[in-house]
Amino acid sequence: MTNAIEAEHRPGRGPAIVLVHGNSSSRAIWRPLMAHLAGRELLAMDLRGHGASAWARPPDYSTAGYADDIARAVERLAGRAFVLVGHSNGALSAAYYAAHHQPKPKALVYIDISPSVPASQVSYFHQRAASVDRLWTSLEKLTTTMSAADPTVPTGAFAAYLSEFAEPVEGGLRQMLDPMTFGAWAPADVWEDLRSLAMPLHLVRGATSRVLSTEVAEEMRARLPMARFHQINGAGHFLMLAKPERLAAIIEEAILDIEAVGACED
Repeated sequence: MTNAIEAEHRPGRGPAIVLVHGNSSSRAIWRPLMAHLAGRELLAMDLRGHGASAWARPPDYSTAGYADDIARAVERLAGRAFVLVGHSNGALSAAYYAAHHQPKPKALVYIDISPSVPASQVSYFHQRAASVDRLWTSLEKLTTTMSAADPTVPTGAFAAYLSEFAEPVEGGLRQMLDPMTFGAWAPADVWEDLRSLAMPLHLVRGATSRVLSTEVAEEMRARLPMARFHQINGAGHFLMLAKPERLAAIIEEAILDIEAVGACED
């Protein structure tokens, strides 16, 4: 597959932080977080079928396919060390990348999704593929609909994100998204991938998340005892928009873990 993967690269001090968004999203969702990571080297990418990246034809929207996109984006770092940060479907892809690809990230921050997505959730996406191509008559209406999915996010934060993710077309706006990212979504089970990782692993959940349940979060704590678990109060699934400063602090903790591991190895 010929697949152009677009990414925004900001120079800064290392290790680099590679940001991988979730389903029906783009690199624009990381803007508030990036502001709290000023001075760090940042690489925010658009996965295939999302934002400015090419649509996959034939439509491969599998976890392994998305991990290949991460590999393409990471090439921009020219071998420099990096932390991998993935949200939702991007977290599944980041975990798969960390387990199966080189170069390895120095740490993984895995955000707000079960390592094994329930079949009912996958089916929900498949059934809603046609809705992706919906025409929105105004940014306000799109923002109102998105805000209902996570009331913890300030309306202005959703509007700013969606102003980048929705493109003007005749009659209104459309999200920059291939409908087949829903229709052909094929998430892998990444439990064993997470268990296999030797680098620092940070698991993050929004306290009111509708995607990662309390029960699955507790199971993750039990089955992944080597990981550090963080729950962000006052945030739901889109915690990078609701509490970007808290997520930035967790990423900085992961970097400190890398430095501690390095000191032990010395």
